[in-house]
Amino acid sequence: MSKNFQWEDLLAEVAKRIPPQQFRAWLESARFVELNDQHLVISAPTLFSRDWVNDHYREIFTSAVAELYKIRVDLKVEVESEPSSGSLDSSA
Repeated sequence: MSKNFQWEDLLAEVAKRIPPQQFRAWLESARFVELNDQHLVISAPTLFSRDWVNDHYREIFTSAVAELYKIRVDLKVEVESEPSSGSLDSSA
């Protein structure tokens, strides 16, 4: 990479490319998980938001990574893990 990856820098670049209301609604709650040779992995709070980010912002993220860090990766969006305490296991 041409410089050290910073999630905040990437989000700032993505924010320049979409309307502020869309950024707040869909990407403000996204969290960085991992960047490797093949993927930028981020998490979203729900299945619906995961699908929306994947469908509507994939190209924006991948082009921003390419521009800022000179690498080509695909976007993977995961759903944030639910905390293990407070599980809804009704078998107890």
